Amino acid sequence: MQTSHYEPRVARRLLPLVRSIGQEIVEREANLEASGPVETHATVAETAIQRRELRHAYEELEKLGCTVVGHAPLTLRIPAQRNGRSRSLLWQLGRVIDTTAAA
Repeated sequence: MQTSHYEPRVARRLLPLVRSIGQEIVEREANLEASGPVETHATVAETAIQRRELRHAYEELEKLGCTVVGHAPLTLRIPAQRNGRSRSLLWQLGRVIDTTAAA
């Protein structure tokens, strides 16, 4: 983890990267769910690739100091700090919840 809290403007700058990682997670999890029962060497290999890349996506979030706070829908938290108080920037597919402006 790089930092425990970001300044609000820095947290907002991370949004495109977090959005990209979040969309990748959603897509890879959907691919794994759609693959169904594993029967052939090709599907075993594809499932292994999807799982590996999914693990890498979660590792990237961890390196940024972000956490997964929900799965239905996927909700990612970017830790922020304003005036010495913990705040969050939350990303969900299609929306952002910004508590960094709150007092």
